Amino acid sequence: MRNRISPVIILTLLILPGALRAQFIKGTIVDNPADKVYFHEIVFGKPTLIDSAEVRADDSFVLTTADSLPAGMYQISAAGMQSVDIIVNGYPVIFHTYAWAVADSMTVKSSLDTRLFYKVIGEERAFQKKNSALSQLIRLYADEPEKSEFRRLLQSESDSLGRGRMQRQQRLAETYPNSFIAVLLQNSWRPAFTQDDQSRYGDENAFLRDHYFDNLNLNQPMLLRSNILPNKINDYINLFNAKSDQEFIAAIDRIALKMSENKRIHQYTLEYLLQSFAETDYDDVFFYISSLYEAEHGCLNENLDFDLETEKRIRQNLQPGKTAPEIRLKNPDGQQVSLHDIDAGYTLVLFWASWCSHCVNALPEIDRLYKTYKEEGLKVYAVSLDRKKLEWISTIQSQAPDWIHVSELQGWEGEYNTTYNIRGTPTYYLLDDDKKIIAKPGSPDQIEAKLQAVLESTSQSESGG
Repeated sequence: MRNRISPVIILTLLILPGALRAQFIKGTIVDNPADKVYFHEIVFGKPTLIDSAEVRADDSFVLTTADSLPAGMYQISAAGMQSVDIIVNGYPVIFHTYAWAVADSMTVKSSLDTRLFYKVIGEERAFQKKNSALSQLIRLYADEPEKSEFRRLLQSESDSLGRGRMQRQQRLAETYPNSFIAVLLQNSWRPAFTQDDQSRYGDENAFLRDHYFDNLNLNQPMLLRSNILPNKINDYINLFNAKSDQEFIAAIDRIALKMSENKRIHQYTLEYLLQSFAETDYDDVFFYISSLYEAEHGCLNENLDFDLETEKRIRQNLQPGKTAPEIRLKNPDGQQVSLHDIDAGYTLVLFWASWCSHCVNALPEIDRLYKTYKEEGLKVYAVSLDRKKLEWISTIQSQAPDWIHVSELQGWEGEYNTTYNIRGTPTYYLLDDDKKIIAKPGSPDQIEAKLQAVLESTSQSESGG
């Protein structure tokens, strides 16, 4: 089967590792604004600090590495500049670059792996620039029949460009079969979508859902010490164009099945997915991943930035049917107002801030909902993430004076941001008269739709319908 590389992956995940013996890393970063550089290892896309070095007067530095340092991608960072990626694979690394254009100005004297790495980066950027221009022209003339021949020539040029790129990469991987770049390229190539595949699957995305990981060799040690696996996971999930929990879970099932071929990679994969979905509101997906993780790896929690049990408990406490956690905060007059003491048929709990443009844009629509449904018992309990009281008060006086407003004036450090799992603003919770959670709507439209459904259901129940 012919191979075709993923354009998303080559630009973003040019990063991996294996076993090494590099004696030192000597770099010169001209115009580096910092007096110290920091050396990080990369494991499954995550940088971890392992060393540092002072920057000399000539902008150079030297890092002496251990002979046992695993081969793969590493990162050098400093305050006020873009990080520098290098490949450690048994030889000294010597390079020269400029802080304001790290990749474009990179000159590598050693090692071969690092030199090849930046060679591929340069070629890939040139390819993307040309291919993007051709794609724009093809789209520009897509609806003009009189330009069909010109469009055919453009498509032919684009196809030729892609074939040339693939051939160069295959030659490079064959010439340096044990190199980092060979591992990178071979594991980045997507399976080709043939005419037979089109007859069977209909479209390329459907084909890739079944075959995306065909070229992935999980037995290569350098694969784990890179960004390639996280980026392939993201790329694969994007193929599903998922908008629901079940669509995400379908993608995750296929990812987990492939990664189960290597137990360690499987663990890192589930931890990466947990970390990613912990930043979202897809609770069912998060619970599903955590069940897979605990079934295979127990409660290791080795590489997570949060405690898994705590995160699960917070999310479970916020599910529909649960009583909303109590909030006791002061209003603009300094009086404490309890959420549970509010006498309302329905309460919309809103987390927002005056500095959040999305929040401010939503306020008029929320106020319209409040005025429309207040006769049905709706009240708005607005929790501000502001720090500056005057800005908070000014906004509510001009846009939402009739709501119940409270704030800790602690920004993101506020206690209730954790209690209510606030990942962004605005965030809404719709409660019933017992302060039980009805729903967690994502927008004013969803709030209104849920209110209408609940009111209609209540009316039918009362009428015996």
